[in-house]
Amino acid sequence: MRKTGILLLMILTLSGCIQREDQEVLIERETPVQLEPGPLDNGEVNEMETPDPAIPSEPGGEVDVDRLSQVFGFADENGRRLLVSGSEDISKETLSGMTQAIGEKGSLISVVYEGWQEGDDANTGRDTTPNFSHLPGHIFAVTEGVAQPNATYYFFQSEQIPLDSLLPITFDGQVELDSDLGEQIEKEKGRDIHQLWRLATLGGEAELDLALFRPDGPDHLFCIILKQGDNLAVLDFPATTEDSYSVWRVDDQGEIAPHHFTFLFAARTSEQGILIGMEWHGTEGINTLLLHGTEKRLVKLETRYGRYTSP
Repeated sequence: MRKTGILLLMILTLSGCIQREDQEVLIERETPVQLEPGPLDNGEVNEMETPDPAIPSEPGGEVDVDRLSQVFGFADENGRRLLVSGSEDISKETLSGMTQAIGEKGSLISVVYEGWQEGDDANTGRDTTPNFSHLPGHIFAVTEGVAQPNATYYFFQSEQIPLDSLLPITFDGQVELDSDLGEQIEKEKGRDIHQLWRLATLGGEAELDLALFRPDGPDHLFCIILKQGDNLAVLDFPATTEDSYSVWRVDDQGEIAPHHFTFLFAARTSEQGILIGMEWHGTEGINTLLLHGTEKRLVKLETRYGRYTSP
């Protein structure tokens, strides 16, 4: 009987029905899960907020300003189509290569070229959504994202503006409190500043300011100033007129203020430069400008766009 019990115990042990306490048990590891940043337990927001996918957090690419397109348009009332008004002279090959467009505050959408729209006799000549289907122009369809209705967009090929060249823009619009900056600009221009504002910061590495000077008889002037560290680059907007109601734009009454400007995008260029796409809003229309700034120089590029929007 004793031998029989010992034999039975050996059989059970070999079959695995009895497990030693010190036996190593292998556990298959699960694939790690990448967690999205979220609120902390104390109710505060995690500082590592998910960045806007349209604007890379660590720009690295650069724009070659000599390769930029000159294609602008605006969106319909549903944000599903865009119209590039103008001539049929733009080649279909060029237009078909335009796969992306960028709008206010760096809003990116993907697009595809559909073809030419003839327009009709109901065209009022206004570049606005109510007149969208009546204007002659090139039609693009939005394939990814949704365009902001009636908003202006700049079209480009992926190699013309690398996405990792884009810089986040933070609009400011407050009065500039840097008195040294004001004195420096007054000395350079030889006239008194009426008002000085900080327009925006560009990626934390540059700043745009707006200076409006007091009129000198019929001579009027405002400047846009690009500040990179201790370096200033200034772009003048002079006007000479006896009509104080329409100085730079129709019915502007000689006034310039931060709310007259909005920004499409900013991007790094070669030679430590910055490309800035911005809109200047007036009573009867919107002018879209591309500015290129380096440490010493700020200029308007020939690439520009105007929309007649008068009611």
